[in-house]
Amino acid sequence: MKTTIKESGLKLSLIDQKDIDRHLVKIKKLVEKYGTSAILNIELSRVTNHHRKGEIYQATATLIVNKKSMRVETEGEAIGAAFEKCRKELEREIEKYKTSKEEKNYRQARKLKKMSRMSPLAWRGEGREDEQKEETETPIEETTY
Repeated sequence: MKTTIKESGLKLSLIDQKDIDRHLVKIKKLVEKYGTSAILNIELSRVTNHHRKGEIYQATATLIVNKKSMRVETEGEAIGAAFEKCRKELEREIEKYKTSKEEKNYRQARKLKKMSRMSPLAWRGEGREDEQKEETETPIEETTY
């Protein structure tokens, strides 16, 4: 996984950097099955320069996995707190992505199981279309009495 961290309007201390690295390890464990194709872009910034209290730090993370982009934006009172919220939201997005892929497989399996129990005449498939064409194409023999 490729990771880039951008600092906008602030400088990270060693303590904050270690805290962010600790959170990045948890994200990497979730994304490691996708290999090196995953890209994580993190932007840490200060929302305003004139405020001293409140949620003034912002963390934005964009994860790109298999042409699917997941973006999370959070705010916090400290850089570490903002990034921790961001990590939790990103974990939720990753789990949502994984379950959606699994659900698609389950839906396809249910459909195939249902079709295997049915008669080929009951569902519309390639074989069914061919049968209908054959019926319309065969000439009817006329007999005179």
